[in-house]
Amino acid sequence: MDLLKCPRCGEEYSPSYRRCPFCEEGDHPRKIKYNSSKQSGGRRVSDKKQTQSVRGAMAAVLGMEDAKIEEILSGISGAYIANYNCPGQIVITGYEAAVAEASEKLKEAGAKRVLPLNVSGPFHSPMMEAASQGLTEALEGVGFMELKIPYVTNVTGQYVRDTALTRGLLIQQVASGVRWQQSIEAMIADGVDTFVEIGPGRTLSGFVKKVNRDVKLSSIDKMEDFIQFIGSHVEAGAC
Repeated sequence: MDLLKCPRCGEEYSPSYRRCPFCEEGDHPRKIKYNSSKQSGGRRVSDKKQTQSVRGAMAAVLGMEDAKIEEILSGISGAYIANYNCPGQIVITGYEAAVAEASEKLKEAGAKRVLPLNVSGPFHSPMMEAASQGLTEALEGVGFMELKIPYVTNVTGQYVRDTALTRGLLIQQVASGVRWQQSIEAMIADGVDTFVEIGPGRTLSGFVKKVNRDVKLSSIDKMEDFIQFIGSHVEAGAC
C-alpha cells in the first residue's frame, strides 16, 4: 500500500485515513475495507495536541512464546499485542516510549529479535479508539444480511454464526489485537485444509505454513492466477 505524506508535519500514514492522524492536516479520499452503500466521513482524532506530542509505534517480536510476551507487556503501561501472526512472530503496538521499553525488556528476556516497523501509527491498540468511533458512524444505517456461511473473526479467533455480532466486531477490531494464528487454528480444527490468499505477495500464506505445514496453500495475485486456480479446481471436480 502506498502511504500518504502529510504536507504539514511530514508524517507518512495510510490512505485509510481521510486526514493525517497526527495533525489532522489534509483531506484525502477515504478508503475502507468494508462493502457499504454509505461512505465514511473519515477518522477524526479528538485530541489534536495529544496526537502531536505522543507518537505511536509498532515492532515485530521474533522467537518468543506468546505467553511470555503477554507477561512482559502486562507490566508496561501503553504497550499491547497488535498481531498474533504465527508461532514465534508477534507484533506489539502502543505509545512510542512504551513500545521502546517493551522492546528492550523482550530482548533481555530472550526474544531472538525485536524489529521496529515502519508504520504510521499504533494500529490495533486502544490508541485507535477514535478510529473505532469513526467506523461506528460509518456503519450507521448499514444492514447486514443473515449469514449463510459462518466466518472466523480475528478479534477472538472464533467462529461467528450470528450476524447481530458483526457490526460490533468490525468496530472492536480497529483497536484490538489481530488473532490471526488463533483464527487459522480454529479453522484447521474444524477440518479446513486449504487456504487461498488473495492479493499481492504471500505473507499470510507464510504465516499459515508456520501454523500448520500440512495444509494446502494457494496465492492469487493477478487475474491469471485466478483463472489458473479456478481451472485446476474444475478439472479436479471441486467446483
